[in-house]
Amino acid sequence: MIRAALLHDKLQGRQTFTPAVEAYVDYYCAHFVREETGLLDWGWHISNDVYAEGLQHDGGTNRNKHELHYILPLWPSLHQMQPEPLRREMENFWYWHTDEQTGEIDRHSDAKPKGHGLAFDMTAGEIVLCCAYLETLSPGGPWLGRALQIAHYHWDRRDPKTDLFVTTPNRPAAARFDSAHGDTPIPAYWVSRVLLAGRITGNPELTEMARRTLLAWAKYGWDEKANLPWAALRPDGTPKEGTRDYSGTAYNKFDPVGHWD
Repeated sequence: MIRAALLHDKLQGRQTFTPAVEAYVDYYCAHFVREETGLLDWGWHISNDVYAEGLQHDGGTNRNKHELHYILPLWPSLHQMQPEPLRREMENFWYWHTDEQTGEIDRHSDAKPKGHGLAFDMTAGEIVLCCAYLETLSPGGPWLGRALQIAHYHWDRRDPKTDLFVTTPNRPAAARFDSAHGDTPIPAYWVSRVLLAGRITGNPELTEMARRTLLAWAKYGWDEKANLPWAALRPDGTPKEGTRDYSGTAYNKFDPVGHWD
């Protein structure tokens, strides 16, 4: 909604929805910032109960399940509206989600030790972009190095023959479906965020990682016979053929098999 509202006003050349966006962001940052971490109360595990007029959290008493992917926040616009909370949010992606020694990330902010939960590619891409944007705010600091370190965690685990890597590379291939193959968030979200990170910092290494990953999906990700894209690719370039089973349990029912649906 924020993206649509700001784009509408930019195209129309008048401030129709922008004041409402600013009021929303101001309210959110005043009421929904986790005191313990400085992270915003958003993501898949935190929601607002409109009946109780308060936040509810998955996992009972666990109040730090910060998670962010698929949302693609407009970091510069949000930061311009609320500089202090948004800068703290971006910085704390590194401090609460990332293993500083390896660049391994955790989709949640509650892993102990840090960086040893599930290293989802789309979450990693978002943290790469945050670090890159922080570099533009404080050039010459540690943030570009951190962006590169996190990007390399996935990229360095690719198959060198294909340039393909798995969605969750910090788990054994037999542990989860997304640790045995890469699926569509890689060309959609990891690539787009790493590519943008390279653009705003002018860093050719980030740009090249994103470019080669996208080229790999263009090469291996299309089924010429069916004229459709595959939903998942193994690192060796072979697709996961078959029919998706929606009747499975837990995460297995989300296993992307066959073509994109």
